[in-house]
Amino acid sequence: MLSLTVTACSTSSDDPTNPPSSTAGLPPVGDVPTMLDTIGLRLPLDSYLPTLDEAAQLGAAQRGLVRRCMKRFDITIVIPEPPAGLGLKSRNERRYGLTDPVAAAKIGYGLGKRDPSTQPSGHAGAPTLKPKALAVLTGEGPSVPAGVPTGGCHGEAQRRLAFIDPIGGKPVDENLPQRLSLESFQQSQDDPRLSQASSEWSSCMHSKGHEYQKPLDPYGDPKFQPPGSALERQTATDDVACKESTNLVGRWYAVESAYQIRLIKDHEAELTAIARAASANRELVHALVGTR
Repeated sequence: MLSLTVTACSTSSDDPTNPPSSTAGLPPVGDVPTMLDTIGLRLPLDSYLPTLDEAAQLGAAQRGLVRRCMKRFDITIVIPEPPAGLGLKSRNERRYGLTDPVAAAKIGYGLGKRDPSTQPSGHAGAPTLKPKALAVLTGEGPSVPAGVPTGGCHGEAQRRLAFIDPIGGKPVDENLPQRLSLESFQQSQDDPRLSQASSEWSSCMHSKGHEYQKPLDPYGDPKFQPPGSALERQTATDDVACKESTNLVGRWYAVESAYQIRLIKDHEAELTAIARAASANRELVHALVGTR
């Protein structure tokens, strides 16, 4: 299940992320790719995480199961579909901050039309549920009809789509890969090898008139309110240029990959079971929503 795929990159044996005096106890870093674009970036733990498309299909399957369950009680429920084209284009598009020079020059640090916060709420078109419908959906309330499953139709759908290891038939902790991914991200930020790369990026930004210590700091800068100003766009453009000149993304990816490889080894049995359960779940989702 281990994948070390990188996009638009080359590698160098001259590894600036491995200063010999500061790596004791840290996971070893191999070749460092030269990269900037992160749309197609895949980290080792991504093999155990659903893609954005898979997550969307899972949501569609759950909505379908809820609607069918409600129909058994002669209730038609409207579940708004999530709007298309919003949010990140891929799981890792902004993992290491903004890396797209075109977007930087055009809209700055935001997502522009892809920003979910600028869109109407997905619940705006959904009618308020009547007490009976709410009781059937949740399995709670003073007068739950006979035959409603535990936890209502929502609970039934969740159980149907639960991640179960087909070997042994036991549930797995499907959230473990995401927790480990967050752990590796934090570990990488605290790693002295990345600190060196961040320092070089900060120096580059300083030379362009910007004072930031860490690559993610510009996102919280109150100067960029309202968003999309000329100052924000220039800062974002310089940010991406400094990431490219210091190879910050390639170095960060190499350091975080090292932590993820170690975490995968530490949790090999659990992740193997999760991978089996995820495969079975994908087959079920495909059958429910009619996709391949």
